[in-house]
Amino acid sequence: MTLSDMSEIAFDALVLAAGARNAVEMIPGLQEAVDTGSAVHYYATDAAASAHRALAEFTGGNLVFLVTSLPYRCPPAPYEGALLAADLLRENGSRAQTQIAVYTLEKQPMPSAGPYAGPELIALLNGEGIDVFCEHTVERIDPDNRVIHFQDGKTVDFDLLVFVPPHKPAITLDRPGWIPVDAHTMQTEHPGIWAIGDITAITCPWGRPLPKAAIFAKNGAKAAATNVLNYLGKTGESDTLSGEGYCYIDTGGHTAAQGKGDFFALPHPAIHLTPPSQQLHHDKQDEEKNWRAVWEQEVHLTA
Repeated sequence: MTLSDMSEIAFDALVLAAGARNAVEMIPGLQEAVDTGSAVHYYATDAAASAHRALAEFTGGNLVFLVTSLPYRCPPAPYEGALLAADLLRENGSRAQTQIAVYTLEKQPMPSAGPYAGPELIALLNGEGIDVFCEHTVERIDPDNRVIHFQDGKTVDFDLLVFVPPHKPAITLDRPGWIPVDAHTMQTEHPGIWAIGDITAITCPWGRPLPKAAIFAKNGAKAAATNVLNYLGKTGESDTLSGEGYCYIDTGGHTAAQGKGDFFALPHPAIHLTPPSQQLHHDKQDEEKNWRAVWEQEVHLTA
């Protein structure tokens, strides 16, 4: 019997790890732009393949990367995407004919990493000829004329739009929105129920949301597992969520940068980006292979 065959499942303890879902429909005109091929994203397997195809075939013009709403999975993703797109266009000979810009409603990239990493990432993007415009909140997309309308009245034309889709929690508990958990134990407001990963809402001690990043899903799972066993009387130990985290950013040319540090640090994290290197690119690839191996093992066990 599979989970889909059951309407109810009894539990002694429950850990929710349902993640986030894409909600393209939240931005007027965005789905129509996707349907006509003028807008793409890479937050799903098939969508990523379409985005790669569109970029590989792009021959020049205004290429715009757009962060549509907060929060979203993987804070570096739109900026990494812009850098990789520049690298791809350079390889196919279209870079000189392409203007690349990133628009985001954030005050700076990766704000939960503290005050330093964001400006360093902007400098890295600017060095590759990529403009970054912060504090721009999208209102709607005009798919026929390929225009982004922002809430402040500004408009931006595009030939190809690559966007981070709005995110929603895949499931909720007793109220709409992300599931709040104790920042130490990963327990929800309900006894016997924990939540981990992208579905959660966690506030760092200095007031910023904890990023929806793989490392914090991993840290949260470790803490929740120990605390579940404690709740069930299987161990006397307990654990807390670690704020130690990192992210890799592919920068093109088979190089990557990294930001690493304590996201719970006070008065704020002091995270800096490392210079891009081939070694960090290899490290990133190795980690991706490890994550994929874990995923494939889980699929095999639940098949």
